[in-house]
Amino acid sequence: RVKEAGVGQEPLSEPSAAEQRAWIDRYMKAFEHADVEGLKRLLTEDVLMEMPPMLNWFAGRSNYGLFMEWVFGACGTDWRLKTVAANGQPGFAAYLRADGRYEPHTLQIFTVTAEGISRNSVFQGSEVFAAFGLAAAIAAG
Repeated sequence: RVKEAGVGQEPLSEPSAAEQRAWIDRYMKAFEHADVEGLKRLLTEDVLMEMPPMLNWFAGRSNYGLFMEWVFGACGTDWRLKTVAANGQPGFAAYLRADGRYEPHTLQIFTVTAEGISRNSVFQGSEVFAAFGLAAAIAAG
């Protein structure tokens, strides 16, 4: 019936690992500059941000942007980011400046499509950083 309806099969096309990393590198640059509009330009319209085990999540570019405005307003804009990967997906660890050094804040893992970033899974906790072999803190300076 699908064939009768004239619907063709389109091959699935995922960005290469290098292309995915390039999307996240641009995201990291915008994040470091607290550039919410720049972040939003990298997202798909139906992007989803989840933060397990918390129950809150944000769907859509606009809601994602509102949350990121809140993050930068509440936490500030002095960050250090380290690239990571999990299960073949690109990501980064975000450290926030506190008390003269950078403390672990979040580990973010992304799903990237040809259209942009479609999902951001955000994790917190020192055990998450330890599981990735990340530093417990980074010296400022």
